[in-house]
Amino acid sequence: MTEHHVVRRSALATVLGEHEVRLRQESGALHSVWRGAVHLGPSPDGELERYRLKIRGAAAVGGTGRVISHESAAAIHGIPLLRPDMNKVHFTSSKTGRTGGNIHVHRDNLLAAHVTVVDDLRLTTPARTVADIARLGTFEQAVCALDSGLRSGITHAEIESVVAASTKMKGVGRLRQTLAVADARSESIGESLSRAAMIAAGIPLPDLQVTIVDSDGRFIARGDFGWDDKVIGEFDGKIKYSGQFGTSAPQTVFDEKRREDAIRRTGRIVVRWTWQDLLDTAHFRSLIVDALREAGLA
Repeated sequence: MTEHHVVRRSALATVLGEHEVRLRQESGALHSVWRGAVHLGPSPDGELERYRLKIRGAAAVGGTGRVISHESAAAIHGIPLLRPDMNKVHFTSSKTGRTGGNIHVHRDNLLAAHVTVVDDLRLTTPARTVADIARLGTFEQAVCALDSGLRSGITHAEIESVVAASTKMKGVGRLRQTLAVADARSESIGESLSRAAMIAAGIPLPDLQVTIVDSDGRFIARGDFGWDDKVIGEFDGKIKYSGQFGTSAPQTVFDEKRREDAIRRTGRIVVRWTWQDLLDTAHFRSLIVDALREAGLA
């Protein structure tokens, strides 16, 4: 069975019988993903995959008037978000809105152009999805959602079209503000959050994905962030040190140190930060400002 094989429990019991359904649940051959919906297969290991099954289950028993939206639509589209709540399934409906428990139904009359179908599921388009998240989330979540959307192939024009149709909706001002600074060149949630933190702290915005060359024009490396070709900023998400990319963790650490040493030999200042640094706004700001001052840029 595929990961998408989610059905109403009552429909399955009609075909197999209630006793057989219970036996299959006990054996792990199927499991409940939503009240009244089961997945014909074992529970997947990943949190995101389990959430996608929950969304499918909620859609299977929720009727045809609802459209999967917000964080739930982002999960189906594969758009990374900052701190997504995977406990709740989001829908949009023109008939009623409600929230409680593990469901949130947003009330809105969706335009036909803002609805699409993916694997037989009706959900908001990628542009409408990231726009909704940007409207209702924090500034940091908005930057991350729009960056992720643009990186996935959504265009500014597509999101601007959603903005034009959302002039009376809650949070549209934040959506406009954030879209003005959204950037597809941000390669990860960590990099997007870093940029949002810089904006909030009043730090001059850097260029992104900068090419670093030596005095002879030979390529040295590529940096996450760059200020006037004098300061290179690097977000360190730690994943690259785990040995997951075909290189052992010790070798990866050695290669990264050698890369950073090569950048420093060109006379550029390198400043690095981690997820933990981003949680401390004052500390993060001081890291960047100190580097900019050392380079004569602040």
